[in-house]
Amino acid sequence: MTDETRRPADAGKPMRVLIVDDQALFRLGLGQAVRPLAPCVEVMEADSLVGALEALVRQPFVDLVIAEWLLPDMNGEAGLQRLAMGAGTAPVLVVSARIQASDARRVMEAGARGFIARGASPALLLGAIGLLFAGGAYVPAELLDDEAKDPSGGRAIPMESEGLGALTRRQSEILALVTEGRCNKEIARALGLAEGTVKIHLTRVFKTLGVRSRAQAMALARDAGWSGAVRSRAA
Repeated sequence: MTDETRRPADAGKPMRVLIVDDQALFRLGLGQAVRPLAPCVEVMEADSLVGALEALVRQPFVDLVIAEWLLPDMNGEAGLQRLAMGAGTAPVLVVSARIQASDARRVMEAGARGFIARGASPALLLGAIGLLFAGGAYVPAELLDDEAKDPSGGRAIPMESEGLGALTRRQSEILALVTEGRCNKEIARALGLAEGTVKIHLTRVFKTLGVRSRAQAMALARDAGWSGAVRSRAA
């Protein structure tokens, strides 16, 4: 376990993790898997969205929420939005047995910070949580690869030069707008994309460039003398 995976915590205070799933054994397994996150981890459990919202009213100060996407009472994005609002500043990591790019976009647009397979290994789970605590987002690599395809079904053409050259055309367009100081909503409008899709691409951009934030990505691009021309679809 690296220091990057651990959440900076106030001395003497436990890390509180709320696990939301309708299967008791799965909640138990997740509870054990997150124990290495901090010296003292307090696990809260709920078997439904309603139960999770009630738990957040009783104990509003949590550090992380891990929730099943296909809960019977989740009701898609509407339910997840309510959960994310109830969690406050705590990141929400969604787990699902159904891993599809469309679901990843939906959960990110609804306020989640990560989307991970229900059968992911404990090491991958902890790595994803580490990204969330560092201010990033997590989406399975295979979904990022799907998003990197152009409308014709082929791979986008990479740019030249190491690091930045590994970006696809779409990722390069997004990075160009990031360097202009555009927010995700503005980028989505300019490129005709959903905001959740922009978040997914940015996660891949950060990973490819080896950075953790927009500021670091901007600095790297500018230091390399890189710029990208983007044709906006917005009026």
